[in-house]
Amino acid sequence: CVVSSRWQAGLSRWPCVWAWAQSATGGLGLSPGEGDAAAIDLTVGDAIPMALLEALGGFGAKFRRTRELDTLLSIPVIADVTRQLNDICLANGILAYHYTRAYRDRIAADGLVVGTGDDRRAEFLLTHGHLFTPDQLFAIRSAWEGYFDRIQNAGRDGRAWFSPSLAPLKERGIERLLKYFGGEVIYMPLVSIPSVAKVLEGIGRPLVVKARLDASRTYAFGEVPWGRIWLSAYHRILNRRAYPVLPDLRVQEDVAAGKILTITDATELGWHP
Repeated sequence: CVVSSRWQAGLSRWPCVWAWAQSATGGLGLSPGEGDAAAIDLTVGDAIPMALLEALGGFGAKFRRTRELDTLLSIPVIADVTRQLNDICLANGILAYHYTRAYRDRIAADGLVVGTGDDRRAEFLLTHGHLFTPDQLFAIRSAWEGYFDRIQNAGRDGRAWFSPSLAPLKERGIERLLKYFGGEVIYMPLVSIPSVAKVLEGIGRPLVVKARLDASRTYAFGEVPWGRIWLSAYHRILNRRAYPVLPDLRVQEDVAAGKILTITDATELGWHP
């Protein structure tokens, strides 16, 4: 098993975790983040390696009466476990979910391709422009020109966004991503044009794309984010009133088709517009 020297050194104090890490990659010589079995599902708190669960065992009462995870991270043992969990994720990769309205076959063939908004909007008109009237096309171009300035483009170009869980399916904030085709770089200023928005609702399907990401090349807010997210899942097992830690995740490179694990229609997962 090929892992980073930092991760191996960090786990030297936890022999049981090291044994788990070796078994997780099957002794196949996989590099960090490679192989479906190695990727960490950050939503499964009881999948934390037993040695680390044992280290947390003496703090059950604190987990049960505390709602803010960051309060618990002031305890040295819990902070150390969080770092260990984060290192496991850096070595093995993480599972994450991308929400979009698109074509399943294209994602299966090409993966998730990041690019500039200008390129994606040009492609949209080339591919789907025939669905709109001349007046609608004029309105689309005018809306895009008025909305997508340098600041708006800087926040979206060359990026794909993920969630560590399926929880967004129950939140209204995800509705537009699944309802309107093409992502924010297409629909943001167009949803206020009813006739155009209606057409966008009829293109593609609402999809949830489960992917294996390299945690070292994925960005989230805060320090040791993967350890915090994973520990938060454990916290929620002990205290259902605990605040979940589920930040948006960002990648700034294409996600290859080989890293796409499943593409599921959101309606099959209980989402309805």
